Amino acid sequence: MSPKVSEAHVESRKRDILDAAAACFARAGLHGATMDDICTQAGLSKGAVYGYFKSKDDIVSALKVESVQRDAAIIRSATQSGNPEDAFSAMFAAVLGTVGSGPGGVKRKADVLTWAESLLSQRLLDAQVIETQLWADAMDLLVQEAQRRGSISANVDSRAMAWTLTSVIYGAVAVRSWDDSFDPSQVVAVVSDLVSGRLVNG
Repeated sequence: MSPKVSEAHVESRKRDILDAAAACFARAGLHGATMDDICTQAGLSKGAVYGYFKSKDDIVSALKVESVQRDAAIIRSATQSGNPEDAFSAMFAAVLGTVGSGPGGVKRKADVLTWAESLLSQRLLDAQVIETQLWADAMDLLVQEAQRRGSISANVDSRAMAWTLTSVIYGAVAVRSWDDSFDPSQVVAVVSDLVSGRLVNG
């Protein structure tokens, strides 16, 4: 087996374990789920799982890193058009569209659990700060571009608005994770109206 194939196999197996862990955490919580649960969910022996991750804490940290990478990819994809309204809508739709049932929803629920845990773990907190700053920085640049285009008032503090929009994303994900009746598309529509000027100008 070539090193490239071997590396691909390792990454695939890690993803399988992380997917299994996310499912267990979403079902039983970070502290309620055990390594035995994760092994059973992944269909692997303890020895196999420990060959990739030294502990449950390592798995939680890897899920957090995966979350940062996933959100960074969403930001890159959404901002390619250069149009602030399209970018905002795409970012909110991509994030909120993954909350709920299905594999994406399981990962987002695991994300919400790590937010609270980051208050107790410096390693998780460091990753969480990076993730949040990614959102705020992207929002700030888009707000400034919208201001140049005249859809957002130049009197608005772009950084303050960026943090407000970032908070809306995190808040909407949290609400959707515990209330299936919450429709995130409504949030996407309001944000689109806000950044386009329609909310203020009619």
